Amino acid sequence: MYETTPMTHITIVTQPVGPIGEAQTRSLLNIMAEIGEVSLISGPIDDPDLKQYQTQQYTESRTGKGAIPDAVDFVRNQIALSTLVRNVDTDILWFNGMQLYTLPIWIAKSTDVPVVVQPKGDVPLALYLNWDIPESVRRTLFRVLRRVEHIGYSLADFTVFYSPSMAEEYGIDNAITNGMRYISDDFGYDTHFEDRDPKIGFLGRHNADKNIKTIVEIAKSVDYEFHFAGTGPMLDWVRNQTSKDDSINIHGWVEDPEEFLNEMRLLVYPSSPIEGLPTTIMEAHACGTPTITTAVSGNPDIVIDGETGYLIDEASAEKFVDKIESAEFDELRKMSANCREMAAEQFTKEAAVERYEAIIRTVTGGSTP
Repeated sequence: MYETTPMTHITIVTQPVGPIGEAQTRSLLNIMAEIGEVSLISGPIDDPDLKQYQTQQYTESRTGKGAIPDAVDFVRNQIALSTLVRNVDTDILWFNGMQLYTLPIWIAKSTDVPVVVQPKGDVPLALYLNWDIPESVRRTLFRVLRRVEHIGYSLADFTVFYSPSMAEEYGIDNAITNGMRYISDDFGYDTHFEDRDPKIGFLGRHNADKNIKTIVEIAKSVDYEFHFAGTGPMLDWVRNQTSKDDSINIHGWVEDPEEFLNEMRLLVYPSSPIEGLPTTIMEAHACGTPTITTAVSGNPDIVIDGETGYLIDEASAEKFVDKIESAEFDELRKMSANCREMAAEQFTKEAAVERYEAIIRTVTGGSTP
C-alpha cells in the first residue's frame, strides 16, 4: 500500500462493462487500490477481478442492443444511478467514461465530496459511427449528445484525461492531464527487432470506429506481408475484401497478442478520437514495435513522430502507404529501442500509481499534479 492517502475512499462509477471496458476498468481499480479504499458502482459484471470491488449495481441491462433500446436504458440508468450516488458514503466520486450521465453527476455535486469525470474516449462520436439509423437522425443525436457531454464536464469538480493532447482534442481547459493507465507485465520484448520478418499489421476490434476500411486499403497497397488480428462486427467483411490477396493474413481472435506484436515491425493504427489513448499502442511499445497512427486525441503524447513511430495528419490510406514504403529498417530499429524505453519509464503500474497519487492529492485539496 502506498502512503500518500491510505484512508481515502474512492468510489468508481462506470457504465455496464463489456469485455473491452473490463480491461480499462480493471487497470483503474488496481491503481486506486494501491492508493486508498476502492469500491465500484456499475452494471452487470462477469469478471471476478472486478466483482471483488463492486458494492452496488444500478442496472441489469447491458449495452449494444441497438440505438432505441440503448437510449431507453440510458435514461433509466441515469435515474437509478442518481438514487445511489446521493446516498453513497465515500471521499471521492469518480465517474469513469460517464461524461454523458449528467443527472447523476449533478446529484453527486450535492453530496459535498469531490466529483471527478474521466472520459475514456469520444462517446458521442463512437455512437454516431456505430448507430444503424438514418443519417439525419444520427447527426441530430450526435449534436445533442455533444452538448450533454460538455455539460457533464462543466458540472464536475475535476476532469481527468489520459494525456495533454487528449484534453486538447476534447477542448477542455484546466483539466488534469496525467491520468495515463498502465499495461500488463505480460507485454515485453521477446523477439529482437533484427530477427523479425518484414511483417506489419493491425491488432484491434474490426469495426467502423477503428477505420477498418482504411486499414484494408493500406493492406492491399503496401509491399509488406500484412496481418489482421482481432474480432468484431466487420471481421467477415475484412475477410471478403482480402480473400484474393496472398500477402494479407486474417488471424481473427488471437490468444497471445504479445506474440503477435513481437512478430511485427510496425503496428498500423489509423486511430480516431474515439479511443482517447489506445492501449494497443502502449502494448506495442512494450514489445518494441513502433506504430504508425493518426495525430488525434492522446496519440501524439506517446507516438513521437520519427522517434517512437510515425504520426499522420489524417486517416488517409495513401498517406499511410507513402510513409510505410519510405520507412527504412535502421530507422524502425532505433524506434523500437525508443518505444521500449518509453514503456519502461511511463507504462508500468508503479509509474501509474505515482501519477494517480498526485491526482488524488489535487482532488482532495493537496498540491497540483
